[in-house]
Amino acid sequence: MIVAVRGRPALLVCALLAAAAGACGSPPGASCPEDYPKTCPTPEPTFSGQAQAILQSYCQACHEVGGLNRALTTWAQINADLADVVVRVKSCNMPPAGAPVPTTEERATLQGWFRCGALDN
Repeated sequence: MIVAVRGRPALLVCALLAAAAGACGSPPGASCPEDYPKTCPTPEPTFSGQAQAILQSYCQACHEVGGLNRALTTWAQINADLADVVVRVKSCNMPPAGAPVPTTEERATLQGWFRCGALDN
């Protein structure tokens, strides 16, 4: 029996939620390094020098203007959701399971840029 939830069949809602949960984040049992820097690294990573290229390589395939997910193609778009972006990268929830992931060095650079204030520089 299918029960309606706010006008939608519950079965469909559950299936969509399950699919969304599986589409993001690390696979079950995967470990996420506790590598968020305690201080701003020297030299300080910049948006135009390092962070933008890393974000383009690993985020913008899904997070582009007109895509299904929120756009993260400009500093202003990233800055608008910065707290969420930082949490998702720090906890290895993004990039999603099965997608290419940054190297250890790229991850350190991106997180260093976050730690230094994620400036538009």
